[in-house]
Amino acid sequence: MTTEREVAKEFLHELDLANDAFDQMCVERHEKGQEKYGKFKFLDVNTLEEALFEVADLANYARYTFVKLWVLNNYLDEYVKKPALSSLEGFVPMSEVTGHAFKKEDK
Repeated sequence: MTTEREVAKEFLHELDLANDAFDQMCVERHEKGQEKYGKFKFLDVNTLEEALFEVADLANYARYTFVKLWVLNNYLDEYVKKPALSSLEGFVPMSEVTGHAFKKEDK
């Protein structure tokens, strides 16, 4: 059985990994920007205005993610209510869940 201390330690480890991934992504994007636009291009750019555009993009991504989660949640609510599927054990083919058999050209 996992102890609270072990769970906390694992959670802190995951936080460290997330922070490291964030730092790495920032460095990579900074380096790509320098390669694409030049090392000091930011001096010629209104970075506050650019940040405003980025915040608007982020707000739109939040909306799109909300919509996707809302649809997924509603779909799952509908799926979970089906006793024929929820009582099954083991592997359930996606075609039984979705009513659609996936083919290579669907990807």
